[in-house]
Amino acid sequence: MVNLETLTKLPLPQHHPSRVPRVIGDGESIAFVTENGTVTWWDFHNTQAPPVFMDLVSPETGGHFGVYVGDAVSEKAIIPKRQGYVGDTNVLETVLGDGTVDVIMHDFVPIGERLLVKRLTIKNTGQDERFLQVMPDVMHNPEIEMDLEERAGGIISRNHQSTFSANFTPNVGESHYSIKSGETIVLNFALAYGDDTSLERAFHLDDDIVTGLYGRTIDHWTNIVSKLNLPTSEELQKNTKRLALGMLLLLDDKTGAALASPTTSLPSVPFELENDAWDYRAAWLRDG
Repeated sequence: MVNLETLTKLPLPQHHPSRVPRVIGDGESIAFVTENGTVTWWDFHNTQAPPVFMDLVSPETGGHFGVYVGDAVSEKAIIPKRQGYVGDTNVLETVLGDGTVDVIMHDFVPIGERLLVKRLTIKNTGQDERFLQVMPDVMHNPEIEMDLEERAGGIISRNHQSTFSANFTPNVGESHYSIKSGETIVLNFALAYGDDTSLERAFHLDDDIVTGLYGRTIDHWTNIVSKLNLPTSEELQKNTKRLALGMLLLLDDKTGAALASPTTSLPSVPFELENDAWDYRAAWLRDG
């Protein structure tokens, strides 16, 4: 069984308050991911649902989902180096490293699958064997009362509004990994929401399935961008593509309505909660 107390106390690298989190989604759910790969906002079922993770509003207490990767000997976390989207897609890539270990983390929401997937590719680029600890770190929004069910491979959280499951299968009974020089390991983590059938999907995602989901997600966004009528300037093309990809996340997948904002009750300056300028995510009739 998963030790939930351990999962919520791991020392994840702190996100920098001046950096705006990146967004991923599929038109039904939207998530914000910080520079260290931690999901700090996630609402699902629809973009008007209460967020199950909201550290973006209440740092350290609002709920989040991340994965701790650290040296098992020194107990130091592997630190983030860079972050960006994979090509012309809404698949996010976060790279962490410490000189001899590279961690490539891909966060994405497969289209129509009711999943949020976090895939870690860990490679030892040094000459010596490395001993790493890799553990999921999850805490849901405490303002949402949920019944927590522990099970082999993860958890299922339920209430009348939000039900989600979390797959921690790679780390059940084994959170420490010995990685030889030149060796690469791949670990997959997933969150699922919806009915019981959807919830079970999180616990049955082997590497082949995740590889397929990743490929189809890349193809989905790439195909959409390829149909855009773009300006001639290379710089404007890049900006137009990214703007279109962001705008598509604000279109409701069922109605096509445009959302005013993907979040609710956020200050205009990230992490500065004393600021009184709050945003909204309802669509005004004149705008939608």
